[in-house]
Amino acid sequence: MYFNVCPQLIVRTDTGNSTNWDYKQISVCQCKALTEGKECKYKGNCVTAHNDNGTKINHNSKIGD
Repeated sequence: MYFNVCPQLIVRTDTGNSTNWDYKQISVCQCKALTEGKECKYKGNCVTAHNDNGTKINHNSKIGD
């Protein structure tokens, strides 16, 4: 399995509540294009998961598909 991440993804972390410096708690994720009122070709789905064969993974996917 691999993930495609859109370059328009904005991730803000909350280092004040993190107990481990290697793992920061994510406080906000948002699409930069949608925030600026622009059209997003992914409709705000900034992270998508795919199987090794390139098939998109969703709530109907089974492990090993």
